[in-house]
Amino acid sequence: MIKLKKLNSRKWLTLTTLILVFAGCGQIEEQNSTKESYDMEATRTAISEAMNAQEAAWNNGDIPGFMQFYKNDPGISFVSERGVDKGYETILKRYQKSYPDTATMGKLEFEILEFIPAGSMNAMVIGSWTLFRENDEPGGYFSLLWEKTPDGWKIINDHTS
Repeated sequence: MIKLKKLNSRKWLTLTTLILVFAGCGQIEEQNSTKESYDMEATRTAISEAMNAQEAAWNNGDIPGFMQFYKNDPGISFVSERGVDKGYETILKRYQKSYPDTATMGKLEFEILEFIPAGSMNAMVIGSWTLFRENDEPGGYFSLLWEKTPDGWKIINDHTS
């Protein structure tokens, strides 16, 4: 009989997220194995431009503009220390509740640390974020799973800490 060590909720969430991401990447690769591969440099450029536009929208106090780079789908997810939020509308409402005004939003800055291809229609971006506000500078790390859609590259999974 296998004994499992009891994990605290944060470790459990991290382990579950990693399992889901790796399982999803295998499914994504299998689904896309027959599709033509994409130009990595063009993909990197398109996603970098999308993230620059996200920064600009955020820095203008425009959460809906920031969210336009998330796939508008009930299946997308946002993972953080507070748990997992599913669906575009849920994630939008979470951002609006957590950042009710431009002072709380501060000025956002992303730094891309790693770009990982994940099949012909997906890419993973690992990076850091910082909010520059009057009294503090919170920040952390993220991993974003992007999907190539007819509307351009969209985030389908955001894991931010």
